[in-house]
Amino acid sequence: MAEQRKKLRLGELLVQQGLITTDQLSIVLAEQRHNNIPIGRLLVRLGFVTESAIRDIMARTIGQEAIDLAQVVADPEALKLVSQDFARRNRVLPIAYDPADQILTVATTEIFNVVAMDQLRAMLGPQIEIKTQLASEAQLEDYTDHFYGYELSVDGILKEIETGEIDYESLQAAGGGDEYTQPMVRLVNALLVDAVKRGAAEIMVIGGSDIFAATMPMADRLEITHVHASPEGDVLFPPIDPQVWQEISREEHFAGPDDDANFALATYVKR
Repeated sequence: MAEQRKKLRLGELLVQQGLITTDQLSIVLAEQRHNNIPIGRLLVRLGFVTESAIRDIMARTIGQEAIDLAQVVADPEALKLVSQDFARRNRVLPIAYDPADQILTVATTEIFNVVAMDQLRAMLGPQIEIKTQLASEAQLEDYTDHFYGYELSVDGILKEIETGEIDYESLQAAGGGDEYTQPMVRLVNALLVDAVKRGAAEIMVIGGSDIFAATMPMADRLEITHVHASPEGDVLFPPIDPQVWQEISREEHFAGPDDDANFALATYVKR
């Protein structure tokens, strides 16, 4: 009975927030009686609401901080503290470790999984404090694969770039399977991790296109030069989605003696 009240409460919260209708809630509850799938997962599967919306409303309801894993850079020191097997079994992803204060931040879909948290504390020891943040189910699965699957050693990646030798066995052992990411993209990820750990106030990324595509989801500001010309080429900057990015300034410039075309300098910030 307590579990049923909990499920109804989530549906009622979504209705109150205007995220779903009462008819949609009735459909989901009827479907849920037949297959016993959690109501949140059914809502997403039926296309009534997004996982991020459920994550955010649940976080607000229980007073828990939510986390968008697309904005997180993998922290090798945090990953070393928790095995991939434990992370998968208990749906806990270590995302940051502060060695000065000895605080490990983990993302999870099950904030109240007392057994998993107790096992994690026993494994880490009493000296490390655990901070939890609520993640969506799909993101947690995807980013567990992503964070544990790629080698973040700068030296190792540089060696791969210099020699061209790819150690597929180590990639598979790390959980990446046959999936392979270009070493330049992995190098950028590793350098971002290093910059964050050094306390960098601002990190700027200058292409090419693969690097832009890999880092754009983590950016909060874009400084773009729009050249008013159409040169030939097959390498393009990723599309700037106006629903994600808001243009806040633009300066138009005429071509100077060293320029081939007029251009504009524009600044975008994430909405």
